[in-house]
Amino acid sequence: MIFIHIPEVYRIFKRHRVPVDLFASNWFATLFSNDLAFDIIPNIIDLYLQVGKPALIKVALTLITIIKDNFPLSKLSQDEILMLMS
Repeated sequence: MIFIHIPEVYRIFKRHRVPVDLFASNWFATLFSNDLAFDIIPNIIDLYLQVGKPALIKVALTLITIIKDNFPLSKLSQDEILMLMS
């Protein structure tokens, strides 16, 4: 989905060999509870219960977009990108 919605991030991940599943699998398995502020998690769970998996994908894409807008991903190393995304 990243390659469709955020192609510039997809190209950076591909160039730096950043496997999305290394951080995204944890996001989905924990419904983002390990990575986001506690007060946001009930809203994400509500969205998930109402909409299902598409809600989680939208949250993940939004999170990646926020990170992209605030950090120079293209200037970071693979390890730095993975640390930032985790």
